[in-house]
Amino acid sequence: MEPIDVASERLSRIVTEIDQYSETIITETDTRVKIVDRIFVEVLGWEYGELLTEDSAIEGFVDYNFRVDGRSKLIVEAKRDSAPFEIDTAKTPIRGYKLNGPVFRSRMVKEGIGQAIRYCGAKNAELACLTNGRQWIVFRGNRLGDGRDTIDGMAFVFDSLQAVLANFARFYSLLARDSVKLLEYRPIFQEAEGRPIRTSTTHRSLIRAGSAKVIPASDLAANIERVMSSFFQRLTGDDDQDMLTACFVETRESAAADVRLSRISGDILERIRSLDTGDAAILTSLIDRAAQSKRNEFVVLVGTKCSAPEVLRGLTVQVRHARVIKV
Repeated sequence: MEPIDVASERLSRIVTEIDQYSETIITETDTRVKIVDRIFVEVLGWEYGELLTEDSAIEGFVDYNFRVDGRSKLIVEAKRDSAPFEIDTAKTPIRGYKLNGPVFRSRMVKEGIGQAIRYCGAKNAELACLTNGRQWIVFRGNRLGDGRDTIDGMAFVFDSLQAVLANFARFYSLLARDSVKLLEYRPIFQEAEGRPIRTSTTHRSLIRAGSAKVIPASDLAANIERVMSSFFQRLTGDDDQDMLTACFVETRESAAADVRLSRISGDILERIRSLDTGDAAILTSLIDRAAQSKRNEFVVLVGTKCSAPEVLRGLTVQVRHARVIKV
């Protein structure tokens, strides 16, 4: 059987047992020992060595601090079973509800959510849960620097243990030890918030680090490589200059591009005028005329003659509307 199936059967058995001793669940300690502890350890797969109770934090003590590899991952605030949360029992755990929305308006729930958010910040844990043993509210108590207000996030509500059983897959994917370790709850909240889901079902490399090795080439592979190298070497045109021309295939797109380039080239050529470089005064006059007309013309100096001293001395006019480029 899959772990989730085993966990579901265990929860069914625990719910039956809880019904048998429900009259003894009075205080918050009763709720934690007889319901919350059992569900997290026996159903959700957490080890006792991974949880801290009454862990010291800013402005108080955390009811439960669940840790993986010594790092806080889940904060749980537990209330007594005799204090039910005032939430709409028609709410479904399949969809999320805004933490600052109408579902969580009761004073006890708002205070519990606020406590969990503060403790998540103090312990730098991301996931939070508020429960009275029978009702469960699961949400992200720390956004981990994504720039959004924590209270604007979404929460999933299980308004009874029967609702947990009916929607156990969602409950398990949110709070199970392995799911929390692998951050499998993140895409669930991202989907509820209407954000892109960036996750993968692969949580480990398919090839172990250092296991890669070079496979020696066979005689056949070596012969094929020589044949392919010889064939593609001809396509470079190093030995046959006409090869590339013969391999060129004209398409409708390339023909259209040729036409457009031809038009652009023709338009440019029509605008080019050559000058008699024997007299620097001609070039000076051109630049002076462009400056006076303010037409933003370009003057391109090409060749060795443009570097002659008499030409450079002729460029003494104050130019503001002509740009001279020496090539």
